[in-house]
This record gives sequence, C-alpha cells and structure tokens, in this order.
Amino acid sequence: MNKIWKTFFSAWSPNKIFDYRGKATPAEFWYFVLVLFAIQGAAHLSGLTLGLLGVDVIGAGDATPDATYLQLMASSPFFAMIGAISMFFIASILPSLSLMTRRYRDTGLKGWHCAAMVIAGTAVFIGSLVSLAVGMSGAYATTWKSGMLEMAMVFCMITAEVLFFAHVFILAAPTDAFAKRTDKE
Repeated sequence: MNKIWKTFFSAWSPNKIFDYRGKATPAEFWYFVLVLFAIQGAAHLSGLTLGLLGVDVIGAGDATPDATYLQLMASSPFFAMIGAISMFFIASILPSLSLMTRRYRDTGLKGWHCAAMVIAGTAVFIGSLVSLAVGMSGAYATTWKSGMLEMAMVFCMITAEVLFFAHVFILAAPTDAFAKRTDKE
C-alpha cells in the first residue's frame, strides 16, 4: 500500500508533472489511476452518507416545496462533494496528461498519439455539452427537427465510448507493445 501512495505522490512532483519525454511503467500509471478512483469514490460515498443522514451541509432546510431541480441540487451535501472533487480532478489534469503521455511512449507510441486522443475526447465532450445545453434550452423546440438532438447526443456517447475503450486498450498494453520491430523473424 505504501508503494501505491508513493507512486501517486511522485506523479505530483514538479519534475514529473512537466516530464513528457520519459516513460511510465504500467504499474506507475495504474497506481495513479487507482488512487484517483479511490479518492473519487470516498468523496462520493461521504457525500451520499451525509445526504442519507440528513446533514444540512449547505442549507437544504431552506428549500421550498416548489424549488427547481437545480435549487435542490445546489442545496444537497452531495453537490458540495461534487464541487470539492471537481476541483481536485481539475488540479490533477497536468499530472494525468504527463503520465498518460509517458505511458503512451512506454508502449511504443509517440506522445502525439496521446495528444490526438485527448483532443478528440475533449471535442466529443464539448459536443455532448452543446447537445445537452440545446436540449435544456427552449431553442430545442423551435430550431431542431424532431430526433436531431437525440441523434447528436447518441453519436457523441458512442464516439466517447469508442475513444475510451481504445484509450484503455493502449494504456493497458505491455511495454513496447506498439514499437516497430526491425528484427527479421
């Protein structure tokens, strides 16, 4: 367990955050991901527990019976945990990108392959947000033909899933799995 934490905290060191040239072993990468998931799970579990216990973290007692969904979400303890964990994950973007790039390089791919995957994933995420925003606004009924928004959202979700599984496949590959072989067999 000590090795896992040591590996996680080493990814946050200034010399590792901006290191895009080296290589990262599978253990180094997956220990980092394991700790990120554990922190996220603990935050969600504590927010859910506080909500189930009825702890009034942000003033949920002020909610009126005719409160909107957004007002109810803002008054829940779970929402406070979402905000805290979101700030943590925003802070972890740089170490994650550095580690992913080094992991790509360890599998034999170039760092630019990782950048292309991240850019494509970001574009799909933005497309999903735009589709969701249009769907939630009143403009949906007047500007979109029936079914167009749903098709756009399904396309974004399918594309995101394909990118996710391709990304995980690459990150789970053994060292030098994609390296070009020069030896004749």
